[in-house]
Amino acid sequence: MAYIDVSRGNLCLVLFSQRLSFRPKHNTASMALGGVQCVFRREIKPYQPYEVWSRVLSWDEKWIYIVTHFIARGAHQPARFRVQDQRNSEAPARGRESCQSGKEKGKTVFASTVSRIVFKQGRKTVPPEKMLVECGLLPSAKAELDNEASANDTNGVFQSKWRLIEERRKRDLEIAQLKLGWDAVYDTFEGDVSMALGRYTDLLWR
Repeated sequence: MAYIDVSRGNLCLVLFSQRLSFRPKHNTASMALGGVQCVFRREIKPYQPYEVWSRVLSWDEKWIYIVTHFIARGAHQPARFRVQDQRNSEAPARGRESCQSGKEKGKTVFASTVSRIVFKQGRKTVPPEKMLVECGLLPSAKAELDNEASANDTNGVFQSKWRLIEERRKRDLEIAQLKLGWDAVYDTFEGDVSMALGRYTDLLWR
């Protein structure tokens, strides 16, 4: 299961590298893995090619939860890559037919895992929300509420990004904490996404 570490590690470095350090100070933190749980749906046969897809699922006051899916190689392809412009030209050539039904998904997803990660400054725990805000990945709740008040004063129309994100975070937190069972974790796989952060391989020619 070493590929979970590679996939999760690449994701976290892309998202949080500007605030990560082996020797954290007041504005940086170290990252530690608190645990991984995994359930297999289908056998991965010897030498069978597969891909590992990871994304942030949710977070609470202490942990950020990463969901990882092992899928059949080439079964799904994002339309674009956010941090790898050079790969965007590859997407149409590698595109595959959409597999949205539960029956088709069952043929492409081999296993699903949930990892818990904590950010530390010595013995002090850095809340995931703080890391997300400082890395520019999450709008500040206070700033959003201030913007909302300002917008309401002018035209009465403002939809808070922070509120929408918070609604999804709360919705997915129970899944991340495995309160809804592994079927719910399995259903979080979103293969036909319009954009992914990037694609990383173990070999240069893939």
